[in-house]
Amino acid sequence: MIVGTYSHHPDAIEDIHLDWGALHLGDDTITASSWTVQEGLTADSDTSDDTTTALWISGGTAERIYYCDNIVETSGGRTEVATVKVICTTGVSAP
Repeated sequence: MIVGTYSHHPDAIEDIHLDWGALHLGDDTITASSWTVQEGLTADSDTSDDTTTALWISGGTAERIYYCDNIVETSGGRTEVATVKVICTTGVSAP
């Protein structure tokens, strides 16, 4: 499921935040999080806590669209995937 679209400038390092509690975790909590990033975009670092995840990205080619998948495992034994669409622009970047 695509849960958001972000604008990204190829020269910037920017963050993507997902609030899994608001998405559909309910009382469940995140025990592990990983990201897959389409080739051409760079995953610089990531972090997570009980209900949120974040990914810092850089690079990419202007006017290209990339997809980033966040895969989380939960204390209730679920594995969930959310996809973020990243549009590289040459203008001002804003989430």
